[in-house]
Amino acid sequence: MRIVVPAAVLSLTAAAVAQVPTPSVSPRVAPRAEYVLTTGVTGIVPANRHWSQATGNDTSLFVFGGRTGTAGTGSKRNDLYEFDATTSVWTEHNLDGDPNAPPQRYRNGLAWDPIGNRLLMFGGEDAAAALLADTWEWIPATNTWNNITPASSPVARRFHSMSYDPASSGILMFGGDDGTNMLGDTWLLVANTWVQLAPTTAPAARSHHSLVTRGDFGDVFLCAGHDNAATNRVHFLDSWRWDGAATTWVQIVPTTAAVPASMAGNQAVYDAERQVVVMTGGQGISTSTAQTGGAYGSAYGGSPSGWTSEFDCVTNEWRLYGGATFDTADPVIGRASRYYSAFVPATSRIYFWGGQDPTGQGASLVAMKEYQASPLASASSFGAGCNSSVGPLGLASDNNPWTGRTWSLTGSGFANGSLAFGVVGFGTQSTPLSAFHPAGGAGCNLLVTNDAVLLLLPVAGQATLGVTLPNNAGLAGLVLDSQMLTIELAGPNISLIASTNAVTGTLGAN
Repeated sequence: MRIVVPAAVLSLTAAAVAQVPTPSVSPRVAPRAEYVLTTGVTGIVPANRHWSQATGNDTSLFVFGGRTGTAGTGSKRNDLYEFDATTSVWTEHNLDGDPNAPPQRYRNGLAWDPIGNRLLMFGGEDAAAALLADTWEWIPATNTWNNITPASSPVARRFHSMSYDPASSGILMFGGDDGTNMLGDTWLLVANTWVQLAPTTAPAARSHHSLVTRGDFGDVFLCAGHDNAATNRVHFLDSWRWDGAATTWVQIVPTTAAVPASMAGNQAVYDAERQVVVMTGGQGISTSTAQTGGAYGSAYGGSPSGWTSEFDCVTNEWRLYGGATFDTADPVIGRASRYYSAFVPATSRIYFWGGQDPTGQGASLVAMKEYQASPLASASSFGAGCNSSVGPLGLASDNNPWTGRTWSLTGSGFANGSLAFGVVGFGTQSTPLSAFHPAGGAGCNLLVTNDAVLLLLPVAGQATLGVTLPNNAGLAGLVLDSQMLTIELAGPNISLIASTNAVTGTLGAN
């Protein structure tokens, strides 16, 4: 089921600081998502580094370039590493200093192209602090880098963000800075050609933001960033989606007043399993000189923060997880910024590597971490349905049952004018419907315990059952079984009672 994000306006910046609420932070402990160390890691682990956008494909996290050391120290790199999450093995694809790879850099954009099965990179800042405007591809099948910079390209920049656009099958890029000014332009790379787009509405110019692909929504989500060129640094608390079909940006209205905790020095990642955007650590929204303890309040500080901000893409709300204050260290990652992170569909986990801790070194961050709820929400069919007077009856789960959301199931095959009943239970059975009433159809069975029954009215042969689940992590692991029954009438008499298959759902804590 595709959830359509509503379009409206919520813009919280330095001009609207009175709207920023006091942080409401929940503990980040299982069964909700939490960070744990990845076990059994082998291979050639990269030297720690930071400040270069990461990306991933179906099985792996990719780390390219970046800078070692602290501010004013260390070196820029151009080595490429892959962490295969299915095997927990690091592979070095090219050494630092390889002349056949892109020049050494950091603060660049990076994205995975699933159509071309390749890694794509644009811009950044080189070892001499010059901004770059080159475009490169890495082909995994041959382990080769190719400079594919076209004749017409975006201006040189850093701190921009790139991500795959499902609507165009291209790579979308937005913003960054040119060393002096913030940029607010939108570009699309298709067939190795950059095209500047002209959306009717767009986010404010910014850098240090994130773009993430939401494949199940068919769009690209933008959040965070700041205007570092402003006299009093502006932190952007707004969220946007790129509607590739309409080729425009649409601002998203959160359903609560909560806002993300950190606007820079982190990387948002879309967890497609939970349909949640995750941003960990980074620089808090009160960490500039002009605003520390001032405009946004010291409660949102952090250099870096120890909080994780999550945007629930189904309910459109931000939530904060972590300790009581921004400087409470996570027990696994501590406090981190400028790291590498990506969601890997093959394992349904977010992976987190590298970055800087409050000392600027972050040597402990070279250990791989992963982030996910346990158990995951799941739904599966069992048993068999029988026939109504118009054909087979069936029941399917539209989504997975996560706490704080509505578990939706759709039944089909109902006759015109019939009644339907949603049955929800905590166990299973297999009792012929004829045991309850002589109109019970052949092969029709009650498959779940009837702990709750709800009248449904089919429309065009379908009926929908919605089970609203409380936002209570203690419900994680609870199993609910669902089924639909139908009653067909001939005048005042019941002519048929029939049933669908059943669906069992295991609740996950979101």
